Amino acid sequence: METLIYDVFIAYHGTFNKNGSYDKAKLITDYLKSNGFSVYLHGYSCSENYPQHRETQWNNTWERINESRTFLLVINDNVPRKNNMSLGNEDGQVSQIRDETDRFNSLVKEGKRNKHDFNWFYCGNIIERTEQQKFLEALYNPLSDGHNNLILGSAGYEEIKSWLNSRLKIALPSEKPLKEFHYDLPYNDNLIKIIESNSFLDAYNKAKYIAKLECNNLLITLKLKLSDIFNESFPFKEALEKAKVLRDNRPNQDGLMSNDFEFQLYHGDFIKVENAGKFINGYDYVKQELKDKHSTRRALISLLNTKLIVGSGDNPIPSYLLSQFQIRNNTLLVSEYFRAMEISEFFKINMGETYLLVKEIVTEITEIKEIFIVYHIFDAYISDQPKSSLYIPIMDRLNAQYFIIPAIKDKDSTTILKLLEDKLYSKIYNIYNGFENIYKSLKMFETFNNEIILLFKQIIEKCRLLEKAYAQSNSAQDEIIKNIEDILNDIISKIKSEG
Repeated sequence: METLIYDVFIAYHGTFNKNGSYDKAKLITDYLKSNGFSVYLHGYSCSENYPQHRETQWNNTWERINESRTFLLVINDNVPRKNNMSLGNEDGQVSQIRDETDRFNSLVKEGKRNKHDFNWFYCGNIIERTEQQKFLEALYNPLSDGHNNLILGSAGYEEIKSWLNSRLKIALPSEKPLKEFHYDLPYNDNLIKIIESNSFLDAYNKAKYIAKLECNNLLITLKLKLSDIFNESFPFKEALEKAKVLRDNRPNQDGLMSNDFEFQLYHGDFIKVENAGKFINGYDYVKQELKDKHSTRRALISLLNTKLIVGSGDNPIPSYLLSQFQIRNNTLLVSEYFRAMEISEFFKINMGETYLLVKEIVTEITEIKEIFIVYHIFDAYISDQPKSSLYIPIMDRLNAQYFIIPAIKDKDSTTILKLLEDKLYSKIYNIYNGFENIYKSLKMFETFNNEIILLFKQIIEKCRLLEKAYAQSNSAQDEIIKNIEDILNDIISKIKSEG
């Protein structure tokens, strides 16, 4: 099955001509990207996972068309036309827009696309709606037989968005139907969808395509060879960096600085436990368990924590809950379970984590020859406004108490200040268990003056007010956030002065 990277390829005319449609194509591209679509526009927009596409030469754009689900032709009254009014220049003269349209039409002829996957956007004054079909038939007859509606510039870009959403919900003509299981119920419902793939990026693109409809029980299977792990460039690195996964300041048992492998992963700080007075890295545990016993059923990483879930309300908790590993017949088996997953942004981060961990395992256990990964996502969806960051402030993480208590006990102002400044930087105040842990420790050890203790009590009260204010106006929330940050800055100032 072909790999689709782009939701839409946008063709235009007149790159360096002020009377061309390139500027309009750019505006359309910006609008579509802001609405979550993946867009290729030559010289302007390509996938962040394929930066080399920026260097695509004009005579090789057919490669990007092959990787695009739909094709939008942006034209105005100056669109190049032959004497017979058809698209393009006179014979012997190269016409980029004609060549690109011909390429997409060839995909339709080959049964790889549908005519409905093609559409026009017209920004001009000549055509009246009553004459549009004649104009389109003359301009490019093979894709203008009444199946599509000319989108007029006066209608805005919403019509393009609606058209794309309708097309992306429909399987390609060439696409093998997804496997679907139906339990013996009185209604016919798709209760599970299965994706089979052999690359992270291909699996992601297919998941994104399916999740536009939203679905429960999305099962993704990935069968990889060692060469796929070692030869493939690190997928979704930009997404991980955007999520602040690769930050230098990370908590560990010795302080706040760590470059350990676990802290390259967003969930790393959730997977660190204390045992017999020592911190155990969950990833190291899995690797050692697999080395000791390939057939183990206990090579697990688990974030399942009822205490974390109960009473969490709308506060963020990990979507990722469980991973299990085993080696069978020189194949590394990996199964991961997610309670829910926003596919367009967040799933890239989780797949990047899987890639990093698998690479660590197969590097250390050399007898592994293949990798088989299964992702089970209970609720897969696409968010209109996915959050740009998954960052949880250091003081609010599950293991934070193990360095908060010693820092307060020893009056380690440097560590406390780093925690507070990280919290201020994050601007996340709907999670405030870090403030509560610091407040309890301050009362227990009384190492800082009473004024600072009272300020922490005030900030906790404000955070609780903020929780209730989420049902109110933005202005009410903003006022409380300002109060929280004023108190937090006051605390930081007093701790610095107290030394």
